Amino acid sequence: MKSNIQLKYSDYAAFSQFFGCVVNNLGLDIVFPIVLEGYEDLYPEMVNYAKSNMVKEETPDFLIYSGDLNVKLKKELKKQGFIATEGKDMVAMFDLGDSIPDANIPEGYSITTLEQDEDYEKYLLCMFKGFGHEESNEVFHYDEEREKEMKEAYTREYLNKDLKVSIVDKEGNYVAHCGMWYDCNSEIALIEPVCVVPECRRLGLGREVVYEGLRKVKLLGAKRTVVGSSQQFYYSLGMVPHKTGTLWKPVE
Repeated sequence: MKSNIQLKYSDYAAFSQFFGCVVNNLGLDIVFPIVLEGYEDLYPEMVNYAKSNMVKEETPDFLIYSGDLNVKLKKELKKQGFIATEGKDMVAMFDLGDSIPDANIPEGYSITTLEQDEDYEKYLLCMFKGFGHEESNEVFHYDEEREKEMKEAYTREYLNKDLKVSIVDKEGNYVAHCGMWYDCNSEIALIEPVCVVPECRRLGLGREVVYEGLRKVKLLGAKRTVVGSSQQFYYSLGMVPHKTGTLWKPVE
């Protein structure tokens, strides 16, 4: 028999409105209990569900994220045997009411998007190199099955391929990328991910690809853009610290 959490949040097709969810961060063992304002009474069940159903046997390390101003969730975590760790999560914000600098892309480079140039192999290779996998001597693999998976993933209703912005060189290789996510029912857009291939760094390409992403979501109606980072790079683009959170772990 499904728990109340499963009934409320996994059988989403049967419900007209979400009140919250318990999600993990991709392959990482970090869980995020999220509720709409006024539904904080769901936190006890959410934390309990996460402890019982979202811990991987092969990686027993288990963390739950709480915003540092979320008094009710922190109280519940403490009650259920969690303690705060030194692990932090920082969010920076750009107010799209502020001016965005004009494009200043170096000669020989140009902007494209997955809407304009749906080349998933080049897109993935850019991120493979940009996030250091090539430097770690990993091998890039791309085949027909991966192509099929990418096409299926990027034809979802909520995904706007025009917000997957890249910079290409003279040969048409993707050398910088900024992924933007935006729901037109919201005022907030999300930046994720951003990378530049090693051989093209310090040319201003990272700055330019992010600014282009900001322009696009502003035209769609976004008022603010956030990114989960405290890197100096984002502050240098005009973003400011916005929110902080802490990772909590079970008491051993």
